[in-house]
Amino acid sequence: MRILKCIIIPLIVCSVIDGTSSTDPRTNGKVGLVALTYMIISNSVGVVLGILLCVLVKPGAGLVREEAEGGVDTKSLTTMDIAADFIRNVFPPNMVGAALQVSQTQYTPTQVTSLVNISGQLVNQTTTVMSRSLGTVSSTNILGLIVISAALGIAASQSGEQGRPFLAFFKAGAHIIFTLFSWVKWTTPVGSASLIAASLAGLTNLGPAFRFMGLFSLLVAMGNLLLIQLVGLSTVFFLVRRQNPVLLFLHGCRAWLIAFGAINS
Repeated sequence: MRILKCIIIPLIVCSVIDGTSSTDPRTNGKVGLVALTYMIISNSVGVVLGILLCVLVKPGAGLVREEAEGGVDTKSLTTMDIAADFIRNVFPPNMVGAALQVSQTQYTPTQVTSLVNISGQLVNQTTTVMSRSLGTVSSTNILGLIVISAALGIAASQSGEQGRPFLAFFKAGAHIIFTLFSWVKWTTPVGSASLIAASLAGLTNLGPAFRFMGLFSLLVAMGNLLLIQLVGLSTVFFLVRRQNPVLLFLHGCRAWLIAFGAINS
């Protein structure tokens, strides 16, 4: 798993630059707009459906979770904070920083002492105030890397002869990384099994853990497979194409299996 994490950043950068350099923004603008609109609508529907199912099923009810230490409170984040962090991460300050850090608004508890008049006497009273600041979290800003890589690929494709050495470098890099990935992917089952075994070894009571895991798996199957895939996509496919939705599943089953395997890995 550590090897997979090691090659994921060069894999994304090289693949996005290579892919975007071969497209023409003017001719593919309509297709990109339709794809972006579909992604926004489908993800919005998925978020709303996931929240509704979590409220109804409550898969984590009764789970005791230890609070992370470090003095930073993430529960105080507002919708505006999350939206602002999203925009900051879409346009990171530099590409190297995007590979190492993610911008995140943080609230740190600060003790403030003030004089309070109580029954005619001045008394020192200490209160806790949440101080807001912009910080970073050690993680990979995948969204920022994709945006920067896409911009570099489009700009290089529009540069003509001067951009060809740049594109040739990343095209060769993408081929090398995919070759390396084909070697490493066979170790994924061992790495996944080791992570699961390490997590289970630290549990004292396996019964509740498996019950929560089963409810979560059932929730994902109900929301994604049953409601979105079988009901939602089938209805949209029939209304748009006026064809049997079974054709959609026959042509898309391989892509769904690949996506399901990647998510679970």
